[in-house]
Amino acid sequence: MATSLLFLMLAILLILCIGIQIRLSNIRNLLERFLSGRSEIAPEQSRELQAETAEIPQPQPADTGQSGPLQQNTHPASQAGPNPEQEEGLPKPSPTSTRITSEARPPEQPDGKTQDGEFVEGHAHTPQKLSTTQEEKKKQAQSLELHIGIQWAIIIGSISLLVGLIFVVKSAFATFLSTPQGKLTVITLVGMVALLIGEFTRRRNYGFVAKGLTALGFAILYTSVFSAYGYFGLIAATPSLVLATCITITAMAYAICLDEVIMAFLALLGGFLSPLMLSIDQNRPHALFVYVTILSFGAMACSVFRKWRLVNILSFVGTFLLYTVWYTKYYTPLQIDIAISWLAIFFIIFLVVPVLYELIKKMETHKEAAILVLLNAQVVLTYLVAILYQEHRQYLAAATTIMAMAHFFMILGVTNRCPSDMNLSTVMLAIALFCLAIAVPLYFKMYTAVMVFAAKAVILTLIATKYRSKITQIFSFIVLGLAIIWLLRQLPLHMDNFKIILNTACLSWSAIAAAFYFFHLIHRQANSAKISIINHPNLPAVFYLCFLGTLILTAAMEWYYHLELNLNLTYGPAYLEYVLKAGLVILTPSIILSVARPFSPPGSLCKLTATVFASAGALLASVGLVQFHQSVFTVFANSDFAIVSIFTLGLFLAATMLRYQRNEMPHSVYFSNIHALIGIFLLWLLLTEEIYLYWNLLAQIANDPKHCLFLGQMYISIMWVIYATCIIIVGLWRKNRVLRYISLALYGIVLAKVFIFDMSTKMSSTYRIAGFVALGLALISVSYLYQFCKNKGLFQNTPSAELKQNQ
Repeated sequence: MATSLLFLMLAILLILCIGIQIRLSNIRNLLERFLSGRSEIAPEQSRELQAETAEIPQPQPADTGQSGPLQQNTHPASQAGPNPEQEEGLPKPSPTSTRITSEARPPEQPDGKTQDGEFVEGHAHTPQKLSTTQEEKKKQAQSLELHIGIQWAIIIGSISLLVGLIFVVKSAFATFLSTPQGKLTVITLVGMVALLIGEFTRRRNYGFVAKGLTALGFAILYTSVFSAYGYFGLIAATPSLVLATCITITAMAYAICLDEVIMAFLALLGGFLSPLMLSIDQNRPHALFVYVTILSFGAMACSVFRKWRLVNILSFVGTFLLYTVWYTKYYTPLQIDIAISWLAIFFIIFLVVPVLYELIKKMETHKEAAILVLLNAQVVLTYLVAILYQEHRQYLAAATTIMAMAHFFMILGVTNRCPSDMNLSTVMLAIALFCLAIAVPLYFKMYTAVMVFAAKAVILTLIATKYRSKITQIFSFIVLGLAIIWLLRQLPLHMDNFKIILNTACLSWSAIAAAFYFFHLIHRQANSAKISIINHPNLPAVFYLCFLGTLILTAAMEWYYHLELNLNLTYGPAYLEYVLKAGLVILTPSIILSVARPFSPPGSLCKLTATVFASAGALLASVGLVQFHQSVFTVFANSDFAIVSIFTLGLFLAATMLRYQRNEMPHSVYFSNIHALIGIFLLWLLLTEEIYLYWNLLAQIANDPKHCLFLGQMYISIMWVIYATCIIIVGLWRKNRVLRYISLALYGIVLAKVFIFDMSTKMSSTYRIAGFVALGLALISVSYLYQFCKNKGLFQNTPSAELKQNQ
């Protein structure tokens, strides 16, 4: 039974091959006729052409304006007699009257006006427009109906019939269909009948329907062969391989000769659906993958002659879908050789299939080809990681290296066949570099691999900028993201004593920060050169902030583990003091780096970040100074006050740098004023805390604590007066009204303290005298200073001067 079926199927395929040969002969004859210049027109076509020519109106002779009888109308319709469709009883205008009317009527302009500018109502055109619209709607409805009735009906019907036959294979509802031989006989006969009817009706000009039925026949034959070999095991591997190859060759040749992508698509769809719908209960990977490989080679054969993207996509999806079904259902570690070998075959096939047509024709590829190549690498790499990562990492590194080399060889082929196709070459180069970047961490230590990842990401970004390749740029982002993921997987940063800063972990995080900085530089240059890649005016600033954030995070973690592992400190006053000091030390250069030009990018994002850092640092400094001083110290001459003073100096330095950037970015002045105000307020608060804490701690060990406390209040008042006087002098010198207002407000605070707070306490008059005298002398001096400035004319142009200073 099986042998007879094989011979019968071969006979049907032979008939189809003869039909293909006849089709090729017809094409050759047509080409010979075209080249020799001989063309024969059928009599029916001649009559149709004559009829169309007769319906074309003949051109009328131009009106010369001479007097005489009107020219006779030579339109064919006028010579044909009365119109039979005209209603009886209505007057029939003569051609002459029609001509006179048309000549007497002024010509209409496109906007509905006559030459005189008056509107003419289009009574004669409105019904015609309505009828034309209705006819177009009828034509559209008929076109949709025909599209559904012809194309979608045959497609859905073919798929439904194929699924039904597959269920026939899996079930038994009749005596004859209870055996595998009976099922295969019925299915094979149905497929052959579909092929014969499809070819017969195609010759009768049934077009798409006939081709769809022929594709169904090929799909049914695929199902029959796969069922006989992979499901029932009735035939050996060699006959099944021969039959599947013959069916594939015949189906693809038939589709190529007829130039029908739908036919090839439906045939391959049926071929891929067969093993999927049969739900094989036996683990026979070689039978399945040989069958799938033959189908993929059919798609490759199509790629030689036709650029059928739909067939390529179907072949790719079907192949890896069946591989996924087998992997999830039957794969075990004992089958690792089978899984890897067939995965390698599929990788090579779909590395070539998407670009084969362009390589043969020496054409540039479309983006669909690059996407398929990219998806192929992604799917294969995903399965390699799933199979090899846990126990065979070195083999995984070797496999990814082989993938990279394969893409390099494809780059050579693409550049040799079509040097102008830079997009595909860039994509393959990015994939190859990515595969090499994956292979590196499997041979080296993790932190060394991270550094290599960061370097690869920078290289990919440079390539993307040079070749304006957005895909390569996306890969650079992915590689940098992988480097960050590798680092995060290695946390905690340290497990034992270490040398602070000069260690591999810290250097690895610094390498990521450096990569972010180079990303920022490259994208700044791309913005300046207006290179069309994935870019945004704020993207360089984002990368720069990532650079700063990585440095800050690295320094914070390094200091945290230093306290925990090297100094063996636990949470307490000393631990909190170290944390606050480290925060100020880290934030001070962060503020400077955020606003330093040209090291930092332009724009307001970095300046806004610097303002946030300044506010956070001011809060830490004001709270931290209280935490730092826990015992008696030397006022103003201690390391704790030096740390907060350096931070305050950093605020004033940032304000100065921002003010110098006002020509480049006018609103930098506002950020400068904010930093200056934060610095002024913080310095006043720190000086107050320093004096208060010094005398307060001294009072705890002194014999007369009240004396120390009163001295502290007196020195605070004097310091406030001196501070306000210094600010008002600077305000008058710089002609800055804001500084003068701040100093006057401080004088008001001193006045309130001296007259309200000091008077309400039991402070001795000796301490009050110093406050009153200092305040009085300062206010008198300020009054004289204001009068002197007024006499010199410094207040006459103050608003304009201040405006110039701010601008």
